[in-house]
Amino acid sequence: MAERDKLDRIINALYESVLEPDGFQEAIGLCGLYAGADDAQIISFDKKTNAPIYSLLSGTNFSTDGSKEYLNYYINKDPGKYLLEQPLQEWQYCHHKQTQKLINHNEFYQDFLLPYGIRYRMACRIYEDDLIYSICGFLRATNSQPFDEKNSSKADHYINHFQQVLKLNKHTEILQKKSELGAMAIDGLVISMILVNQQGTILHLNKRAEALLSHPDSELSNKMGRLTGLFPDQHNKLKQLIFNATQTLAAGGAMQTKGAHSRQILVMPLPESSKLRKDWQTPMALILINEPKNIANQLRLVGNLYGLSPAELKVATALLERKTLTEYAIESGISINTVKTQLRALFRKTETKKQAELVATLTQIPAFLCH
Repeated sequence: MAERDKLDRIINALYESVLEPDGFQEAIGLCGLYAGADDAQIISFDKKTNAPIYSLLSGTNFSTDGSKEYLNYYINKDPGKYLLEQPLQEWQYCHHKQTQKLINHNEFYQDFLLPYGIRYRMACRIYEDDLIYSICGFLRATNSQPFDEKNSSKADHYINHFQQVLKLNKHTEILQKKSELGAMAIDGLVISMILVNQQGTILHLNKRAEALLSHPDSELSNKMGRLTGLFPDQHNKLKQLIFNATQTLAAGGAMQTKGAHSRQILVMPLPESSKLRKDWQTPMALILINEPKNIANQLRLVGNLYGLSPAELKVATALLERKTLTEYAIESGISINTVKTQLRALFRKTETKKQAELVATLTQIPAFLCH
């Protein structure tokens, strides 16, 4: 394929990904290959906190498993973090500042990058607005030569298009998230709802939560983009609950705030199947701050997260109240076969196989425990 045709294919793929987001991964892979890389990656950061909020590796030659591992741990060990801090559209090369001696004794290279087959990196800050900035990184295998100006010169052929596509993608993502989160906020209108990542960085909050955090008498606050508690012991407890809810074996929990306006705080893991978690590409915790009288709204919100129908949610609640399927069927005036069908749907949506496993899964969710 002629050089001009390759470039046209890349530019077309980038713009098509705005309408078909699933094609963005392939598009960034084409960008990497054209510039002489084995693979390509995009990472976006919250501008206020510098916390990573999105990552996508094309997976052309390297495993995409490392992308999550990098965000969750190794990004703080990366001696090449300066690659993330350069001016807009200015390419940097890892080998300019990292010697072989450093690489031979560095945890990031020895325990992470080299085992994934990656040795050389080239990166630039490709997009920036008031809220986020995005880094484009190109990767080469251990048996390759370092990147140089020839590679960045080829990347410059499409970098302006790449930047424009990221801007368009950001706009469509905002519209999508506002629509989905808005529906949840309306359903739980009397609930203060906050979404945070593992570090407690606030990714979204509804208006009620925003008012609560900004109130001078509140026991919670938004400090530099992170959810914090007023008292040290309260803050530490909240931090631990968020950590527990964003682990591989995630678990929910609850706490009570101190002071004149004592409130119940429920912290639960956002299910992996949730569209919101897939959009952000990171483990997330859902925090609900509420009065006891509003527990019914919490149950509906949990139902939304797992995609449960009202009928399925009633079956789940009955099991948590230690009722048998027959007792619930008689009490509700429906057939036992209908109840069994709803139970099978619960198993599928919660990824469980037995009633005991289902109950164990749901009892990790504080909203149910408070019922």
